[in-house]
Amino acid sequence: MERAGLLSGTRGEQIAGRFSMIRTGPFGRGQQWQSLIAALEDGLRLHRHDDGTLVQLAPYLHSRSGGMIGSLLRLVGDAGLFRSPAELRSRFAGLGLPTSPEQAGDADGQPVIGAYCGSGVTAAHEVLALELAGLPAALYVGSWSQWSSDPARPIATGADPG
Repeated sequence: MERAGLLSGTRGEQIAGRFSMIRTGPFGRGQQWQSLIAALEDGLRLHRHDDGTLVQLAPYLHSRSGGMIGSLLRLVGDAGLFRSPAELRSRFAGLGLPTSPEQAGDADGQPVIGAYCGSGVTAAHEVLALELAGLPAALYVGSWSQWSSDPARPIATGADPG
């Protein structure tokens, strides 16, 4: 990211100011990898593609990428594009999220949508999809792994965790 200049310019500096880089190693071939592949497939528009194909190819994709997210995205990148901004907005509206940038930010323009997952990787993909949809979002980089490591933090469970 640093070499590619993705966090340069005014907007890039604003985004970089909200996040910190966490270097990661390869993913194992377990459930976390399967979930990552499923989330990736859900967010991409793949040409001549049947739903579920990437998930079925998860072992092959792991062997080709060595479990590295960057290598995986490179493998799949030429075949896939994110869904259109309108499709993404519709998908997020179906999940109960705001439908316009004005609704997605507070009075100071800070995002009111936050994304997290198990380790932050899949949520980063969601934040990018939200940004493409015109909905500013923040990434909780530590995600569940960091939150749950402190027994003093609240954890809600059940059908109505409200």
